[in-house]
Amino acid sequence: MRNIGKVIMRRRKELHLTQEDLGKKLGVSKSYICQLESGFRQLSIDKLESVGKVLDIDIFEYVQLENDLLNKWKDVINTFEAHDITPEEVKTLIGIMTHLKTG
Repeated sequence: MRNIGKVIMRRRKELHLTQEDLGKKLGVSKSYICQLESGFRQLSIDKLESVGKVLDIDIFEYVQLENDLLNKWKDVINTFEAHDITPEEVKTLIGIMTHLKTG
């Protein structure tokens, strides 16, 4: 959920709140907010709701988007594994695709 931390940091800054300000509103320390924004601390459902209310955002929407993205990457990895494509071959494919895109 590292991306959630980035979302929280971005929204906090939009609202001109310091980490200390947000911590006070949530009843947690500044270091807790720092760890949260850095992706080193996980949030409970209750805390997610509290953060969403304080920052006036639907935090669960971001969680769902992140889960959707992870599932898509899992599908890609499973496809590579099903076709016995090695990590080196994936790098080669990415290089070819990048070259084709940039012309």
